[in-house]
Amino acid sequence: MDRAKQVKRYLTIFGLAPSRVTTQSLGSSLPLYEGDAPEVRLTNRRVSIEVISKQDHSQEADLGGLYDYQ
Repeated sequence: MDRAKQVKRYLTIFGLAPSRVTTQSLGSSLPLYEGDAPEVRLTNRRVSIEVISKQDHSQEADLGGLYDYQ
């Protein structure tokens, strides 16, 4: 299971409706840093979360997100 789906599962366990959570796995297509060194790869492993209001939940989320977890 990829990292984004694990975060969605975690959020839904705590009561967030699955229909209100979307995931997008970008993998190596949008790295923060270039390179194959273990430290670089570790830094590039992240999940971005954007919280939007109920009124705006039909809008597509910005990939930048409001919160980045590594």
